[in-house]
Amino acid sequence: LLFLLATEADAGVLLQASEIMRIILDTDMMGDHGPMNTGFADEAEGIPPSGGHNPPHDQHPNPTGSGNTTSSEQNNFLSMFYEHYIQWLAAPFQYTILYPLLRIPRSVLLGEVKSSLIDTMEQKWEQGSYQEEPLLYRVPFSALRSSFAVELLSFCVRAHVYRMKFYLLRSDVLGKVLKLLKPSSLPRNTSGDRCLKLAALRFLRAILSVNDEFYHRHIIQHDLFGPVFDAFRANPVGDNLVSSSIVEMCDYINTENIISLIEYIVTKHMSATGTETPLPSLEDVSSPYVNTLTCLRQAYEKLIHEKNSRHQSHGIDQKFEADSESGGEAHSRYFHENHTGRERVVMNEKALEDQRKYREIDQEESYFEADDDDGVPLPPAVDEV
Repeated sequence: LLFLLATEADAGVLLQASEIMRIILDTDMMGDHGPMNTGFADEAEGIPPSGGHNPPHDQHPNPTGSGNTTSSEQNNFLSMFYEHYIQWLAAPFQYTILYPLLRIPRSVLLGEVKSSLIDTMEQKWEQGSYQEEPLLYRVPFSALRSSFAVELLSFCVRAHVYRMKFYLLRSDVLGKVLKLLKPSSLPRNTSGDRCLKLAALRFLRAILSVNDEFYHRHIIQHDLFGPVFDAFRANPVGDNLVSSSIVEMCDYINTENIISLIEYIVTKHMSATGTETPLPSLEDVSSPYVNTLTCLRQAYEKLIHEKNSRHQSHGIDQKFEADSESGGEAHSRYFHENHTGRERVVMNEKALEDQRKYREIDQEESYFEADDDDGVPLPPAVDEV
């Protein structure tokens, strides 16, 4: 099936092979989260919810103990597929595919002694002269074939969230798919170019619908929205599916408030920079028809304003705390007691007056209550400062 998807040119055969592959890969597994639901099976894109076609538990031919066995088999199948076969889905648009015109016996391929014919084919492949090799067939590029492959990748993004995330983050498949949006990236202009571009945009939209920050950082790090907005400027906004899909994608980013992507789009791609000829901004291109890009810029300005307000309020709080600490220190000087006796007691005028009156009253009482002994010492005076 994968060989047919990578080499076949007939649209009917590609459609049937693609549907069979989708049924095989629809294992009702969403990572470890159970069956697929409507959140990951978009009926508008032709992906039916997989939970509805399975028989109930009581109608299962072997309900007791069969769930664990089925789950284990599905996990083993997915592990095998993502380890050995997932790269075949990216082969139609990522690699140059060659296959021999003559059937080579298995004993020759796996034999201990290599065949001279295979050695010759490998040498010509390494030298790049395989075009003149009559025994090798070079599969021509087909936009229709590539679009079927990209659609299957979009299905895998929704059906196998974690496994597909690990595969995409450690490869450049997403970048290869989005480069198909550039007209110069296609060998020639064919009738399936628009289908391929729409499939590439649906693939990116499926990744954004997962709403995973790892995907967002991957997109920003490799500047993967560059081909998207190049296609947006190249395709007139209006009655155009490509530009409408891009506008819907930007509206989704704004609605879901994906801050990292909003900042990335506005600062990196809102105005065209680094080009020889001046290009209109994305806002100017879309403003006659929709205000989605304007809303995106306003959302970014709102984020900047909130960030500045937080910084200012944080600075005011710090200043208030510093003033409070300095005021507390100044206030404590009036009541600070020095237990070592090396510093004088600092008092205000009212405290000095109260102490002077107390000393006079104490001296008068001592005069009347003292014995005849004149040696009674008076309380020591407190230094006044």
